[in-house]
Amino acid sequence: MRYAYAKIAIVLLLGVGVLAYPDSSLATSGACTVSQAHAAVHAAQRAVTRAKANLKKAHDIEDATRAVSIQYGNGVGRWVRLARQVGWPWATIPSLGKCISGESGGNPAASNGVCRGLMQIHECHATAFRHVTGLPYFNGVYVPRANLRYGLHLWRAEGWSPWVVMQ
Repeated sequence: MRYAYAKIAIVLLLGVGVLAYPDSSLATSGACTVSQAHAAVHAAQRAVTRAKANLKKAHDIEDATRAVSIQYGNGVGRWVRLARQVGWPWATIPSLGKCISGESGGNPAASNGVCRGLMQIHECHATAFRHVTGLPYFNGVYVPRANLRYGLHLWRAEGWSPWVVMQ
């Protein structure tokens, strides 16, 4: 793993060095001052730090997706990353999986005539949160991102009580 980070740092160093020189002859010769090399090292260190953080996030998403998929099926587990992107807290992901599984089975087009989408949002609730996504209810509630966002705002306001499967 260290070898991979070192390789990334070297590539970034070389890239920063080339971009730092307006004179193409200096850039191709590889010449640079100590301060330019120092700045390139710091830029590469920042890039490696960001890459490590992104790798950790990716592993966390992978682990949570696997856990929810094992518990409720791949149709439900596939929504973990999107749920995190719209703001669902990590601690709620297992419960959210249970909710999606019981309400729609992971089908974003699910409807029982009154409630719609992944989380089976009722029209009365979605209307209250329409301003959040800017999408009209009957279109927006079938969009997984919007449905999860509606659900998040509803959960923040009322907890799990609006969903019968969570009782």
